Amino acid sequence: MNTNEDVLYPDECYKLIGAAFEVYNELGSEFKEPIYQEAYEYELGIQKLPFVAQPELTVDYKGHRLSETYYADLITYEKIVVELKVLPKLTSKEESQVLNYL
Repeated sequence: MNTNEDVLYPDECYKLIGAAFEVYNELGSEFKEPIYQEAYEYELGIQKLPFVAQPELTVDYKGHRLSETYYADLITYEKIVVELKVLPKLTSKEESQVLNYL
């Protein structure tokens, strides 16, 4: 069982999860990811939570900056990566993707 002691930024995460529930409660589960992305960004703005949408992030490999980059869905509070998924449940594939982002 997770407790707040297991979460790095409990206050920030509580607010981010609350915003996600607000979007879900308003839209339900029938839309594709880009709709939720836009709605979540809007909700974060309403709640005045800091974020950068789809920032381009670089990858270093053994001290070498790779030319390929990737885009996170959101970076919030300049330290929390938010990856949006529209699925009935997460699998190990999605968990691996998020771990790679970190």
